[in-house]
Amino acid sequence: ICKVVRDSTLHRYHMQSLVPQSLKADVEALFDHALASRDLLEKLWEKDKVEFMLDIMRQVLLLSDWKFSKTDTLYLVPSLRCDRSMYQCSKSRSDIRVPGLKAVFDFSESFLPVGVFQRLVCLCVIYSGRDKNSQQPLLDKTTSTISFGNQGRIHLCENDEKIYVTFESAQNAWNHLQILLAMMRKLKTGVVSLRWNLELKVDGDYVAYDKVRQKKMKPWFQTIEAAQLKSSSVPNLDISSYLERLCVK
Repeated sequence: ICKVVRDSTLHRYHMQSLVPQSLKADVEALFDHALASRDLLEKLWEKDKVEFMLDIMRQVLLLSDWKFSKTDTLYLVPSLRCDRSMYQCSKSRSDIRVPGLKAVFDFSESFLPVGVFQRLVCLCVIYSGRDKNSQQPLLDKTTSTISFGNQGRIHLCENDEKIYVTFESAQNAWNHLQILLAMMRKLKTGVVSLRWNLELKVDGDYVAYDKVRQKKMKPWFQTIEAAQLKSSSVPNLDISSYLERLCVK
């Protein structure tokens, strides 16, 4: 695993020395875009060990299949994403500065373990890749924009022991929030100390998730009603059982 998950500032040139000229561009793509080619992995791991290593990394969410290339077989290694912020995520509670409904997973009462945000992004990318209508995700080290097919995009930002979320589609925000909650619960099964408070933005202030549900606060309760109406006309998706199969190729 350490042959792939490396510090780009320390190991980029060392990895370049291990591969032939034909794979040097693949090394650059790995460190610049966190995308590993099949050819590069076969060189680093040896061809007969690649499937075994891929299965391990999928199971621990250090890697996911990249379904957004029509020509090459690529794999996302989210921990290698570059530190280039696509949009501003403030240290204050102004969260991600893009329009949409806002939520925050707040870990400040304990801590946000290293790697949790990257694994959440990994799960989102896997989920996105299962829908042929999804747009290619936009990813960097602390921010991500991920499409859920025709249902709209979500924006994630890790900052100061918090994960901020913006849902572009108000109509689908509640369903997307439930998907994220299911993903966070899946991550919690592997991280005993993973505890958070979920808050939703209402009239400019963040309010506890349970209070929003109990008091039926707008605009979130409007999206709940829309989600319930929509779900009555489509097959029910058991997201928990679906996530159990999410890491399987």
